[in-house]
Amino acid sequence: MLEVKMIAEEKYKPIYANNTDACMDIKAKIDNGSGLIIIQPGEIAKVNSGLQVDVPKNHIMQMFVRSSVGIKKNLCLANGTGIIDNAFKDEIIMALYNFGKEPQIVQDGDRICQFLIFFCL
Repeated sequence: MLEVKMIAEEKYKPIYANNTDACMDIKAKIDNGSGLIIIQPGEIAKVNSGLQVDVPKNHIMQMFVRSSVGIKKNLCLANGTGIIDNAFKDEIIMALYNFGKEPQIVQDGDRICQFLIFFCL
């Protein structure tokens, strides 16, 4: 069982958008005063999530950008797929790369990524 520890307000807690979804969504936690981050074309921005996870032994968490974020905002994870091992105990950070031609805005509370837990040996 995955234990999620909130290090921010409950509004950032991962959610299933629909009760039939395979993945939970991770929201952007932006507390820079403006409540948004602008990512210029060709740039990478680190976006906090406000959560930590306790991945069970012999499991990994894989994090993917939501398809709507990739299609509508031309954003992807800078490392392709985020891999969170059992030993990682810090806050989940989403490194977003703007592969488009226009600046993109990420606002506080936006659902950016989704994740799955996988068994591995």
